[in-house]
Amino acid sequence: MIDVNFTIIIQMINFFICFLMLKYLLFKPTAKYLQTEEKKEEAISEKISFQENNLKNKVSEKNKTWAKYEQYFKKNCPKQTKEKLPAIKDFQKESSTIEISNQEIEILAKHAEKALLDRIDHARK
Repeated sequence: MIDVNFTIIIQMINFFICFLMLKYLLFKPTAKYLQTEEKKEEAISEKISFQENNLKNKVSEKNKTWAKYEQYFKKNCPKQTKEKLPAIKDFQKESSTIEISNQEIEILAKHAEKALLDRIDHARK
């Protein structure tokens, strides 16, 4: 007769128990985690595509309004003349006769530099 080796049956049972433990404790949680990550990636990619489309629409609207305003100003902008205004001519004559000392120039340069630096700092904020 055939002798049944019980160690083989016990090993089969142990293998089956081990398989079930791995399946429920390792494989299923890992698969769920991967699925949730894939869903998150899909949601993010959908948001990105929506924002890209939204941005393209806004850029096209901006370009249309820009073209509209350009046309408006080309039609309605007064023509510039090359003649100088009399007030500017008088100002140029007066400004050429004013003499400023080097010390006054240095003071004005320092004030101008300080004002520019203040504006740059204000623009950075």
